[in-house]
Amino acid sequence: MLFVTVLTALAVAGCATPQSVTSAPASVVPSLTPPPTTPPGTSSTSPIGTPSASDSTTPPPQAGVPTVERPTVIGNDANGAVIDVQVGDRIEVKLSAMGNTNWLPPTHTPASLQLLSTAGGYPSSANLDLRYRVVGGVNDDLTMTADAACRHQQPACELALPTWQVTVAIETPPPSGLPSSVPTLENPSTLGNDANGAVVELKVGDEVTVALEPPATGDNWRLPDASQTGLRMLTSTGGYPSSQPLVVRYVAAKAANGNLVALDGGETWQVWISVQP
Repeated sequence: MLFVTVLTALAVAGCATPQSVTSAPASVVPSLTPPPTTPPGTSSTSPIGTPSASDSTTPPPQAGVPTVERPTVIGNDANGAVIDVQVGDRIEVKLSAMGNTNWLPPTHTPASLQLLSTAGGYPSSANLDLRYRVVGGVNDDLTMTADAACRHQQPACELALPTWQVTVAIETPPPSGLPSSVPTLENPSTLGNDANGAVVELKVGDEVTVALEPPATGDNWRLPDASQTGLRMLTSTGGYPSSQPLVVRYVAAKAANGNLVALDGGETWQVWISVQP
């Protein structure tokens, strides 16, 4: 075309005297409008859970990054939130079916959670109900996706499927030195030396006895500090400075979570106490 020919001639001429050029028709002039750009610091990919024009059923994340402190129940409206929890907490996830879609039971459970029970969800029409216990570990995402029967028919429908996600953040770290697989003891009557590192679950009113044999170091256990655990001491015998086993009887007096730590001067015995109402 004329426009392309003139441009080529100018490129070859280099510093030659400029010539008069007749403007090309508007229909052949390339557009100088730059393509849309993504603002700095943002992604061109829609965040998980953000609805598209064809997906009006996906629950949108709330503005910013909302934080929910130690919830007992979370639902559709928690999508996109950070859930602050502590070891021993229990969380129920209740997700309502949306339109022609329903939530799939999870195929992956974060290391910080233990799945206790599952009910409802796709392919049924019942709402998805999940119950978890926090067992410690690192922060991780808990993600749910939905499905619809029409996507499995022939021909399959093109229905957009919603996604729901929260970030599970361990607010208070578990006791230092816990193994990667944390044992959980539910309503034990006695905690001995072998309970070291465990998560102990109690309810208000439960009684538990800590019975620790003197360590091989020749020292003996000091009386544990139970001030942050929800436990109230009833009786205590033995322990430092005697050579007798330390035996302490407690009652779970209030809902709380915390470390119960006994020291002997060189060794540490500790459990994570979770007292539920």
